[in-house]
Amino acid sequence: MTFRRFAAVPPGLLILCCALYAAPLKVLFVNNSLTYFNNLPGLIDSLGMRANPPLDIRCDMHSIPGSELTEHLTPECLALIRDGDYDFVVLQGYMDAYLYPERFYAAARQLNDSILKAGAQTAFYMTWPWASDSASLFDTCIHSYDSIGAELRAPVAPVGRVFRQLLSCLSQQQVYGDGVHPTGAMSYMAACVIFATLTGRNPVGNSFDPVVTPFSPSNTWSCDSGGPALQRLSWETARLYNGLPRPVFAPERQTFWEPITISLTVNYDSAIIRYTLDGTEPTASSTIYAAPVPISATTTISAVAFKDGFRSSFPAVHTYRLIDPPVLTSIAVAPHSRWVLPAETRRFSAAPFDQYGDTMDARLAWAVSGGGSIDSTGLFAVGGTPGPRTITASGNGISRSFDVVVGQGDSLPGGYLQGMLMLQDSTGSCYLPTYYSPSYNLIGIDQIGVPVPGKTQFVDRIAYRWTWATSPDGWWAQEDRNFFDAYFAVTIVSQASRMLRIAYRAGGSIRFWCNDSIIDESDSLLRSTTEVLTKAFPINQGRNCVILRLHDWYDSNSLAVRFTDSAGDTAHDLWYFTEGDLPTKIAALPAPIPHGIVRAAPVMTAGRLPVVDLRGRIVSVAEDREAIRALRLPPGVYLMSDRRKINPIIR
Repeated sequence: MTFRRFAAVPPGLLILCCALYAAPLKVLFVNNSLTYFNNLPGLIDSLGMRANPPLDIRCDMHSIPGSELTEHLTPECLALIRDGDYDFVVLQGYMDAYLYPERFYAAARQLNDSILKAGAQTAFYMTWPWASDSASLFDTCIHSYDSIGAELRAPVAPVGRVFRQLLSCLSQQQVYGDGVHPTGAMSYMAACVIFATLTGRNPVGNSFDPVVTPFSPSNTWSCDSGGPALQRLSWETARLYNGLPRPVFAPERQTFWEPITISLTVNYDSAIIRYTLDGTEPTASSTIYAAPVPISATTTISAVAFKDGFRSSFPAVHTYRLIDPPVLTSIAVAPHSRWVLPAETRRFSAAPFDQYGDTMDARLAWAVSGGGSIDSTGLFAVGGTPGPRTITASGNGISRSFDVVVGQGDSLPGGYLQGMLMLQDSTGSCYLPTYYSPSYNLIGIDQIGVPVPGKTQFVDRIAYRWTWATSPDGWWAQEDRNFFDAYFAVTIVSQASRMLRIAYRAGGSIRFWCNDSIIDESDSLLRSTTEVLTKAFPINQGRNCVILRLHDWYDSNSLAVRFTDSAGDTAHDLWYFTEGDLPTKIAALPAPIPHGIVRAAPVMTAGRLPVVDLRGRIVSVAEDREAIRALRLPPGVYLMSDRRKINPIIR
């Protein structure tokens, strides 16, 4: 019998599974009933538990009865592969492997792409034809797995080869349970083959032996019976079929600028490594690796693992290239905030990069102009008066500067806001008409990132303007209007990332956004005298844009809002942008003055009211990418409205 040479398991995975309880070997089977019959994954788990030393193997299944491999190309299966943190994903075909091999290959390639992207290793579980199929289909089935395994460089558990060999010396009833599925003994054999293929461990002598059938095959490969016979045949087939793993090089980095030594290892008991330094493939007479290999010039090392009775590994080849020594060419800075308070301290960091784009160990100096001080660790003490500062990190003639604004203002006492930005029409009204066309309407704030006073905003090609407005009693949009949308905005500044909530009283449907995300909404049509809390939402250290939309069709309308912490208590240490570049304090009320409250009779409408969505579109607002990333501001703020004509009716 001719066996395929193949490098079985990546050595790194062998380290993982051979370490005693170090970490579980996680395996996902993508399969049909040929796997879940007799609980094949459970048999493999048990082999690991009874191994000496034990192996913690944890097997899962994505199983579809009677499925071909292509039927697993589903969002559910792909998400399981992506998010499951598996070491191996074992693919098992069906009739596609021997009747429609091209379809089998195509599905295997697509699944392999997803498996590799997830950081896992593809493996194959070689199956068999039905008992009623032509015997020649065994060759086709085996060839299909051989071919795709070789193409994808994936280990193949040669269960189908052992299955065919056992058919030559056992009755069909001892091999096929029902003409399709394996008997319990054959599932145990499959478990032994897969165990040996994935771990490189010998199942012979494993104390887990559920095979109770006292059969004794009449051939030359074993004088044992039952489970021990299957263990021995499984090991002999797996070790000859897949061969040894490739040697591993250390260091992995293949460039150097001063003399280094190269270490070689192979994770297989008693295997030896032979290598060459000219790139040619090592043979059984090549130099045996016994100690780290010193190199001082560009060198191509080729290494192969050998062991008596085993197929040698595929060659592992590394070219170590001598390069120019790294020098500092750029500095990346990572300020945690571009806005600080007087007398505050803030730590900044910087990373030096060489000409190859790698970080390097280089001493950097910090400096600040405009006031304040910064020490050698990047700790900035503001000092002085409000205004801009320029901070610089430098070394070896390379520097990187960024600006910091020192703001002013006191902490805002908790209370209902008496000042906000409001989107108004040419008459100064905030009541923008609601339209009923079935189209989406997108409006944007060009190159701003957040609403600011005086900025023009187009809605359905009509110009509106963000305007700073005040409300002495803390209530907004109280006029008795019907069919309108009103938008309010405020940019808050926080000294730290934290969770907030918004407490509000509203008459009408309301939605809240922070930065680029919807944080909460309510479809209530009644003017409320009871305060409601939104869900807790995150804000970033630095600036955060909060926008509110009040939607009303008819009856009374109103809005009052304040900020709280995640527990619903008053939020402290927040500043608010109103005009210009610096945050200033905004007055607030403990609660809205209740004299304007009007109670309305309950009204119900059929269906849900059309709502207006707010989205942030990422655009380029500055060349200073660190500032955008540090503050996580949405560089564009957009209002999207889906307007459908829904006639209100009374129920």
